[in-house]
Amino acid sequence: MRKINYKSDFDAVLRLRDCKDPDKFVPWPDCDFEVVFWTSGKARCHTASRNGGTYTNCFATEDGGIHFVFDNHRMGIGTLKWEPHFALPNGIYPDGIQDIYRKADLGITLVDGEGDCPTTADVEVLVPYIKFKYGDLTDAEKAELGKPATDAAASVAELERSVETAEAGRVANEKSRVAAETTRQADEATRQSQEVQREGAEAEREENEAERVSAESKRAEEFAAWQDEIDSKADRSELSNIIAEEPLTPGNFPDINTYTREELKKDLFRDLWLATLAMFPLMPTYEADVAATLPDGSQYGLNGLVFGYETALKVMAWSKPGEVKAEAIFHYGGRMPSDVPTLFPFFANGIQSMSGTWSACGHVRVLTLYSFNGATVMPNNITNMFATCSKLETIYGVMDMRYVHSKSYANTFGQCYMLASVRVSRLGCDFWLQQSPLLTLDSAAYLVAHAANTAAITVTVHPDVYAKITDEANTEWHQVLIDAAAKNITFATT
Repeated sequence: MRKINYKSDFDAVLRLRDCKDPDKFVPWPDCDFEVVFWTSGKARCHTASRNGGTYTNCFATEDGGIHFVFDNHRMGIGTLKWEPHFALPNGIYPDGIQDIYRKADLGITLVDGEGDCPTTADVEVLVPYIKFKYGDLTDAEKAELGKPATDAAASVAELERSVETAEAGRVANEKSRVAAETTRQADEATRQSQEVQREGAEAEREENEAERVSAESKRAEEFAAWQDEIDSKADRSELSNIIAEEPLTPGNFPDINTYTREELKKDLFRDLWLATLAMFPLMPTYEADVAATLPDGSQYGLNGLVFGYETALKVMAWSKPGEVKAEAIFHYGGRMPSDVPTLFPFFANGIQSMSGTWSACGHVRVLTLYSFNGATVMPNNITNMFATCSKLETIYGVMDMRYVHSKSYANTFGQCYMLASVRVSRLGCDFWLQQSPLLTLDSAAYLVAHAANTAAITVTVHPDVYAKITDEANTEWHQVLIDAAAKNITFATT
């Protein structure tokens, strides 16, 4: 297993072996292809391709292999995997292309520590047995392979004739129905549009909730199994079977006898922690969090906070970093332990409801908003989004409100008594921060500067914040009020 530091550029030559005769090399097929490489997940992958004879991130070798180049690949820690897609010309398929896929590990591991010498990797992989050119087939083979399609075409032709006869009668009847339906649809259009939106949102919520329950059960089982398996190992030589693809021995790991069982467990968990952090490189605190995670596994960093091993285990157990739905944490806050101060982000999936996402996470102090666009989320429903997060101090990232149009979200930040820093952009409707007396000047100024309202709106704040905004002697805060008035935004208090 070759090791490469996960931040390094590297290259590798891939040669194909025939899966029917593994001792036999086969040339790379002369066709267009696309290859996806990844380690811990496809959210951060590296691609290479040939399209119309043009190679991207790779080139052909004289011996029939392909030389792949991994430049600025940004893949995280883990075993390198690949999934090639060959588009083979083959006349028996209706579109003239036979799509062939393959997925496998490549015997290369991206690590956080020191890698092997920086040489070109030479990798051999098995491929499905295929004749790479349609012209390689005999006439008899072509006829046999094409017979199902020929028979199907004849059946389809007969069916189409029957359908055309029936369709003529149906069309005549449909014209009469359409004439009557047009009048009814004009009256029904507005109601249907609103109902479709409601049903779509409800269906998505139910689907997300089902996925959340399933994912949470699976994650809990996996974490428990991982912990049980480590604790059940009789000695360090057996424990090595979990943390390496080849058993650790004094021959390949001279220092094995100097490690305690607890140190090995912490080593494994630290790798998991850093790999999870690497999923979110655009977090504002990313570099500081990596630096705070110490090599001996005694200290971990997340969202600008620093804590010990025991707390880190709980933070990891309650986080849902691999999820792509807001409901990844929905309704779980009320059962979280009091010593979980923060959570890993999760990937908010485009425009979606974030109703109740962190509701009742009463002991969480810092959170980071994150989506596939980086540290920004675009919800269309923020009901109870942070309700009863009474110790929440800082929310990193941006709440993009362009898809929030309701004026009924008064409890989005209900009981957020400690909230100081939050960034809201593209605001176009009324907004409430009435229970957050510690709100910072930056938070208030950012909301006004990035608002996108087309009509008058009201932002309700705590009396302490309102006193600062309306105090003409407090020039910085009072400027927020002046800027708001210029954008037709009114500040109010309770």
